Amino acid sequence: MAAQTKQVSQKAPGQAVSMRPVQGPAEDLDSGLYEGGLLDLQPGSRVTRAELSVSGKTFHGKLQNLQGTKVSESPVVFTSTGKQASSAQTMAYIVDLGRIVSVMKLEMPASGPAITLVLPWLGTDFSPTPAFGNAPSGAGQAATPVATGKTAVGLTGVETLKLLVQLQGSSLPSASDFPARCVITTGTYPTNVKASLNGRLPFWTNPGPLSDPVKPTGLVEDLNAVAAGATEKVSVTLSLSTDTPGVLAVDFDEKTDADVEGSAQARWGGQSSTQVALQALASQALTVPFPAGSAGTWNVSGLEISAAGSFPPWRAYPGQATTDPGKLGLKVDATFSVARRFELPEAADVYGVALLVRPPSDDAQVHLELAAEDADAPAAGKPLASADLAIPAGYAGGPPYWQEVLFPAAVSVKAQAGTWGVARAPAGALEWVGAPEQGSPGVRTLVSSSGSRWDRYPTVDGLTPVAQVRILRRPFPAENDPVLELGWVDGVGTTIAAEVGQDPVDLELERPKTQPLAVPVADGTASLALSVTARSTGTLTLKEVTALYKEAGS
Repeated sequence: MAAQTKQVSQKAPGQAVSMRPVQGPAEDLDSGLYEGGLLDLQPGSRVTRAELSVSGKTFHGKLQNLQGTKVSESPVVFTSTGKQASSAQTMAYIVDLGRIVSVMKLEMPASGPAITLVLPWLGTDFSPTPAFGNAPSGAGQAATPVATGKTAVGLTGVETLKLLVQLQGSSLPSASDFPARCVITTGTYPTNVKASLNGRLPFWTNPGPLSDPVKPTGLVEDLNAVAAGATEKVSVTLSLSTDTPGVLAVDFDEKTDADVEGSAQARWGGQSSTQVALQALASQALTVPFPAGSAGTWNVSGLEISAAGSFPPWRAYPGQATTDPGKLGLKVDATFSVARRFELPEAADVYGVALLVRPPSDDAQVHLELAAEDADAPAAGKPLASADLAIPAGYAGGPPYWQEVLFPAAVSVKAQAGTWGVARAPAGALEWVGAPEQGSPGVRTLVSSSGSRWDRYPTVDGLTPVAQVRILRRPFPAENDPVLELGWVDGVGTTIAAEVGQDPVDLELERPKTQPLAVPVADGTASLALSVTARSTGTLTLKEVTALYKEAGS
């Protein structure tokens, strides 16, 4: 099957681009330059895909449509006896092509005068050797026209800047009419093609001759630059230029070859930024509202986020295999103290611990120590670190929560060194949540009554109560644990793990093309929720959030 070529017809900016097949040796109506409309962009729109191809071919059409060509009447004509000012039913034309062009053929209408002589330009004068006609009979003699001319003259690829074309017959055209009647076929392809949008600087250049289709690069970026500066709807016009007058063709259909989305910037009370307090390892749904200019539903394909944060250098790491809160409660008060062992596989700086506690019925004062190990129990004497904290009374029977305890300074803990977190309550009482696990020295939990020796808790159904704890430590060198994790609340699409600090970082959340997030517009606002988790307790600042979307049905 023969290949089909599609060519875009030129149009006024803002009109839809249409395509027509090129069939047979139809005459070309333009050359050298191309200008045609691509897309209409609304303010705030974002082009995510735009693919077009540009191809070139040689020119076949009237001289008047060959860019840069000028025609004037020749002051002399050539006869069988030499040059003279005029001759009956004879006229010669000087065709200035504007640049060197490879000329393959010249044609006149079959009912008009015939071509009797064609002379190429040699730089200072026309060549005495004709491209079509009779060669000179001797040195210093001029070429002479053929006795019987032709309406179509094939040339052997004459490379020339100018031509002298002589006609003979009735109804000779004037110099101004000749370009509209003479058809020229060239062998010159467009060269050094440049592409630009709306009069901007070129975004793409193709060096050398262009024949086979190529896809310009940088189109999406330049379209988005045009959209970024728009305050109202803007029609985008593509302009192509070339150093030679070949024919340029563009293959583009805005319905299938481009994806254009709307964009909107989040607003919290009229502000483009917001701050969110995050607790270590506690996932939180963050609502992001966008002002909407029309009712309906947004199909959101992605978010662009500029984020900063204030987070400490530590990360929270579970101290045991169990992550669900246990049903057991290990009492800490003026009588009972609880100690929980842990060890690290590598040396690290420990900044504190987090205890899983149930809300006390009354205010409690808790003293926490970090102690070395001696004889499988907390060592007596000066602790490695200590901290005091007040825990206010809470709702009786409320869910347990993680209470962080930070030491005044980080403590360097050696690898595989037994270390104990010891909790005492000089005033009030606290219930440290425990979970039954298989007995293990690494998570051993002990109890001391009235300052007596440390004892194991009795087993429950054959399992040992283990006080649940998180270790707040600096990551090991091989651990890759960025402080922040962002994702879609429905779990579809990308999830971002990012290190955020004082300097803003740019993040992108994407959805699968077939699964955009449907966000209804209510009261002029489209609100969606993000899942946010931090490995450290701190503050996340969303400086700017941009949604990319298409309105449902568009």
